[in-house]
Amino acid sequence: MRISRRGFTGAIALSSVMMTGLRPLFGAKEAAAKLGERIEEPRWILPFWATPTAFEEEVMFISQDGKQPAAAKLFYQVKKILEVKSATHQLVFEEGKDYTFDAATHALVLTANSKIPFITGEQMYPSKDDPTPNKYPFHRGDPEHFMFFGEGSVFHQLQVAVTYEHDDLASWNGPKQTFVGDAALPKTFEKLRSHEPFVLAISGDSISTGANASGAVNAEPFQPDYPHLIADGLSDLYRTDVRLVNCAVGGWTTQEGVNDLARPAKEKPQLVVIAYGMNDSGGRSVEDYIANMRKIIDGIRAENPEAEFVLVASMLPNAEWAYPRLEMFPIYRDALKQLCEEVPGCVFVNVTDVWAELLTKKTYYDLTGNGVNHPNDFGHRLYAQAILAVLTDPAMAAEYYGKAKK
Repeated sequence: MRISRRGFTGAIALSSVMMTGLRPLFGAKEAAAKLGERIEEPRWILPFWATPTAFEEEVMFISQDGKQPAAAKLFYQVKKILEVKSATHQLVFEEGKDYTFDAATHALVLTANSKIPFITGEQMYPSKDDPTPNKYPFHRGDPEHFMFFGEGSVFHQLQVAVTYEHDDLASWNGPKQTFVGDAALPKTFEKLRSHEPFVLAISGDSISTGANASGAVNAEPFQPDYPHLIADGLSDLYRTDVRLVNCAVGGWTTQEGVNDLARPAKEKPQLVVIAYGMNDSGGRSVEDYIANMRKIIDGIRAENPEAEFVLVASMLPNAEWAYPRLEMFPIYRDALKQLCEEVPGCVFVNVTDVWAELLTKKTYYDLTGNGVNHPNDFGHRLYAQAILAVLTDPAMAAEYYGKAKK
C-alpha cells in the first residue's frame, strides 16, 4: 500500500513495536535535554473546551473515493486560522497553496499541488491479503478487510496541527472538567500547596505508557505523553518537585493492575492516576472491572493510607475495529463515577465523553496515534487537560495559563 503524499514515495514502514507495552522515551524535561533547551509550552494544557484559541488541533486528510480532494474538519467554527503545520512541526503550510478553507463545513481542503499528505478510503481498509505492513485485524463486520494501522510515528507523519481562533465555545457539549476543590483530595492539595516533594503514580495500559506521543516514539516535536504533561503541569502550577512513577504497561487490564500493586505501593505516592478500560472492554464485566479498581485502591492504601486517586474513564477505540465491545465504555464510565462518589479521596475524570464529543464533528483519525486505540499528541494533551483541570486551583493557575494566552 502506498500513502498518497506529494513529495513522498513509498509506504510508511511499520514500527516493530506492536501493542507491546511501549514506554515513553522522553518527558518534557528529557525531551528538552535532547533538544538542548527546556520545553515550556503552557498552551499544551489549556483545556480545549475552555479557550477561544484552539491550539494545534490535529487533523488527518482523507479522500474517501481517492478522486475528490482530501479534506479534514475542525471542531469549532473558525474565526481566523493562525497556523497550519505538520504534526512534526517541520513544515508550515500556506492557505491557497496547500489548502483552502470551507467555512460552511469547517473543513480544510487540499489543493491539487498541496504538500500535505493524505490517505484514501481504500487505503484505510486494506484487504487481508494486502502485503502492506500497516494493517491490523479486523474491520468490524468485514473479516476480509483489515484496519489501517501503525505504531511508532506512522500516523504522526500523516497528521497536521491547526491553530485557530474561534467564538464557538458554546458548541462544546462534552464534559467540562473543573477544579474539584480541596475537600475532594485534601491530602493531595495540602502537600501540593506546601511545596513539598510530591510523588505521582500511574497505573494503566499502553495509553498511559505514553504510546504514540511524539516524545515516546522519538519524533519531532518530542511532545511529552500525558503522564509527563500532568507531572510537569503540577510542578509548574504548584511550584513543587513532582516525581512521576509510571507503572503502566501495554496490553494490561485491571487484573494486571491488581497483580502489580506492589510496584506503585512501595513508592508511597500521594496521588495515583488509574486509567484502564481499553483492554478490559474486550471481555470483562463491569462488576469485575469495578471490583479490580477497588482492589487497586485498597491495595495501595494498605501501604499508604493517605494515598488519593484519580480514576480515568478511557478514550474510545476506533468504532470500526472489531476487537472492543463498544457498549462497555459508557458502562465503565458510569460505574467509575459511582465508585468515586462512594470512596473518599477519589475523583473522576471523564475522557470517554471528551472523545465522544470530538467525534461528533471529527474523524477518529484526527485523534489517534495508531489507528485503533492510542491517542496522538493532540489526544495526549486532551488527557492531560482533563486530568489537570480537576487538580488545578484557578487562583494558582491564572498566571501560568496567562502565559499561554499571550
